[in-house]
Amino acid sequence: MAETTEQKGTNLLVALDGSDMCDHVIDWCAKHFSGKTDKIHMVHVVEYSLATVNPRTEFGLDYSELDEVNLATKVKQKAYNKGRKHLEKCGNRFASQGVKSVESKVLLAHPSKSVKGLLCEHADNLKPDVIVCGSRGKGYMGRLFLGSVSDYLMHNAKCTVMVIKDEGVPKPGAKEKDG
Repeated sequence: MAETTEQKGTNLLVALDGSDMCDHVIDWCAKHFSGKTDKIHMVHVVEYSLATVNPRTEFGLDYSELDEVNLATKVKQKAYNKGRKHLEKCGNRFASQGVKSVESKVLLAHPSKSVKGLLCEHADNLKPDVIVCGSRGKGYMGRLFLGSVSDYLMHNAKCTVMVIKDEGVPKPGAKEKDG
C-alpha cells in the first residue's frame, strides 16, 4: 500500500513595523502566500522607555492620573495597546484580501532588549519556515547608526528570511509623480 503524505503549508512570520511599507508587505504576502500557508503570524514590536517617551503625547496619558508607582505600568500598557491597534488594522487588511488564518503578537521592547533581538527570539520560539519583513531603504547612514532590522534577521534568524523591497511605496515626504 502506497503511503500518502499530506503536504503542509508554510508557517509564516510577518514582521510589521508601522511604516508605509506595512501595507505593501501585507499585500505582497496575501498575493504570494494566500492558500499556501497553514498560518500567518503577524508580529509588531513597540519600543517604550520612561526615559525617552513623553507619556502624555506618545501614549495619551495625563500626568495628573499618574504617580511614580504606576507610571511604568501605565506606559507599558499604553505601548501594548498601541501595538494591538496597529495589528488589528493589519489583520483587517489581510482579511480584506481573503486571508483568514492570521494570528497576531505584540512584543514590547524595553531599552534592555532590541527590536531585532526580540524578533529573533520570537522566531526561535515560533519556529516559522519563513520570516517576511520590509526594507525601508534607510540608506548607508541609517544602517550605520541605527542598523537594519531586515539585515539583522537575515544574518541571525534560524530560518529563511524574505525581505520585501519598497518599489512603488512612497517615501515619507516624497512627492508623487504626475503621470
